[in-house]
Amino acid sequence: MTAIAITAPAAGVMDDMPEDEYHAHPAVNYSRLKHWQCPLKMIDRADDPTAAKSLGRAAHCAVLEPERFEHAYAVYGGIHNATHSAYKEALAKAGGRILLKPDAYDEALWIRDAVHAEPESRALLAGARRELSIFWTDEETGVECRARLDALGAGPADLKRAANGSPHGFRMAAAKYGYAIQAAHYLMGCHAVGLPTDGFRFPFIAIEPNGRRPIVSVYDLDDDSLQRGMTDRANALRVYAECLQTNVWPGYVRKRTTIRLPYYALVDNEEE
Repeated sequence: MTAIAITAPAAGVMDDMPEDEYHAHPAVNYSRLKHWQCPLKMIDRADDPTAAKSLGRAAHCAVLEPERFEHAYAVYGGIHNATHSAYKEALAKAGGRILLKPDAYDEALWIRDAVHAEPESRALLAGARRELSIFWTDEETGVECRARLDALGAGPADLKRAANGSPHGFRMAAAKYGYAIQAAHYLMGCHAVGLPTDGFRFPFIAIEPNGRRPIVSVYDLDDDSLQRGMTDRANALRVYAECLQTNVWPGYVRKRTTIRLPYYALVDNEEE
C-alpha cells in the first residue's frame, strides 16, 4: 500500500501536554483502532461525559497526579444540576475546578490510596513519568499515531477501572475492550520514539471499586495475547489507512449478509 502523506504537527515525546490538547490531536490512537472491524466507528468519536468516565478521570488524576488533583477538583454537596442556582454558585466559587459529589471525590481518594498501598502497582509507579504523550508515524502505512501513557518507568503501565477485577473478569474485559490492541499500540509507540518497553510487557493496574477498600490487581498479557494484539493493530492500521485514502468508512458489513443464530438458540429445549 502506498504510504499516505500526512503533515505531522508533532512527533516524539511530550511530558506536559494538556489532556484536552492531546485528545484534539488528529493522529490515530488505540480508542479508534480497536473499532477496526467497523471502520465507521474509527472516525472522530464524540466524548461521552458519563458519570463513570468523569470518576475515571478523577481517579486517574488522584493516582497519577495527586498534587494536581487537589487543585483540579472540588467537592460539591448539592444536586448536580447545571441549571440549579446552588450548583452555579458552587461552580463560581470553585475557581475553575471540576466539581465532584462527595461520594465520587472520596472514591477517587480511596482508589489513590489503594493503588499506592499495593506493592506491585506501587513499584510500577515509583519514579515513573506520568501522563506522557507520544507521537510517531507508522512505518508500513504512513499513518500518524499517538498514545498517552499513564505511567512510564522501566516500561509503560496503564490504569483500568474494572467492574470485575478478578483474573477471569479482567481477561473478559480485555477481550471486549481491545486491551491487547492497546498494549501493542503503546509498545510500538514507545519503541518508535526510543522509550523503554521492559521486554515488551505492558502491565495493567486493574482497580475494582469496593467502597473504602478498592481491590487492586496487576495483570500482564501472555505472549499469545500480545501477538494477537500486534496482528489486530497492524490490520487496524491498514484498514484505517485505506479509509483515509478513499474517504470511505464502511460499517460492519459491505453487503447483505446471512447470519446464523448462536448454538444455544438452535438447540431444542429439553422440556419442549
